[in-house]
Amino acid sequence: MEENRNNYIDGKYVGQTLIAWAIPEYEQYDRGRLWYIIAGIVAALLLVYSFFSANVLFGLIIVIAGVTIFLMDRQRPALIDLHLTTKGIIAGQKFHDYTEIKSFYIIYNPEEIKKLFLEFHSVLKPRLNIELDDQNPNEIRTLLKQYIEEDLEKEEEPLSESLGRMFKL
Repeated sequence: MEENRNNYIDGKYVGQTLIAWAIPEYEQYDRGRLWYIIAGIVAALLLVYSFFSANVLFGLIIVIAGVTIFLMDRQRPALIDLHLTTKGIIAGQKFHDYTEIKSFYIIYNPEEIKKLFLEFHSVLKPRLNIELDDQNPNEIRTLLKQYIEEDLEKEEEPLSESLGRMFKL
């Protein structure tokens, strides 16, 4: 990936690239036939529950979630260019200024998980997790500590992430 270049998004200067790599848009899991059978049974039970509780919206959400998971499983995730710059982080065409980011932490267990997590000041912005792939986590940590506070209390990945990985969602 090209490094040490100036970046502009919508005509605005967003810094010089210090480290860059490409990440998949979302994590794609290998789901076997058994996974689909179990997921289908769970979805059917939830649909029955929504019918008997007269909760049409819940039933609609279950159907939409099932169709979305099925369709996403049939296509490959797009690769997104990620740049750590002197002014912020570029993920595809989205720029996150360092001033918007409250803290970061890295969970690095080469056998299981290699991710950078970004927490934002705004409660309206969800936590952003970035796959590190073959990047050196110490190099990323050293670079980000110049701009953002590191949250040293976080030693495990968030529960939502581990449950998503466990259930292949």
